[in-house]
Amino acid sequence: MNTIKEWADFYTEKRLWVYPCNLEEKEWLYWKNMKSNYDYNDLFQTWDWNKSAGIKLVIGKKGVRVIEVSNKRLLKKALQLLDLPENYSWIICHTSGYGIIVDTPNVSKCVSGMTNKSYKSLQLLWEGYYVLPCVGVPRYFYKNNIPTEHPKQVTDEVYVNCVKDLIKNI
Repeated sequence: MNTIKEWADFYTEKRLWVYPCNLEEKEWLYWKNMKSNYDYNDLFQTWDWNKSAGIKLVIGKKGVRVIEVSNKRLLKKALQLLDLPENYSWIICHTSGYGIIVDTPNVSKCVSGMTNKSYKSLQLLWEGYYVLPCVGVPRYFYKNNIPTEHPKQVTDEVYVNCVKDLIKNI
């Protein structure tokens, strides 16, 4: 993939909602309240992807969450707790660690008051956005393992237990 638009299309094909890094505040407010794929598909076509400096993944909509860890020990522990293989393709590498993207469609019902939280070596991204790998962005997929499908669905119980265990052991 050689352009930001090709990467954006790639992520959308994986059933993820993404948007350009250079959206104005008013567009972000509309985006934050978006509810359906119909709204998303219409809006996606209006953005000027050629002027974008990168691509942001919407976190919180449609169950997508990110657990970010600062080292390989925590990465290995999180993958084990989430029952994901070491070569899981939705691991994003960047200068301060690793982001694990999962789909948790029902977890919001069982974790009251959950918000974005930062700990010493762990960050729980519950809502907002996450910068994804694309042309010109210093992020890449772990072991250059480009995803071929939507992030793996993780049950409520597995996700919540993983978070509790990671917090307890950092």
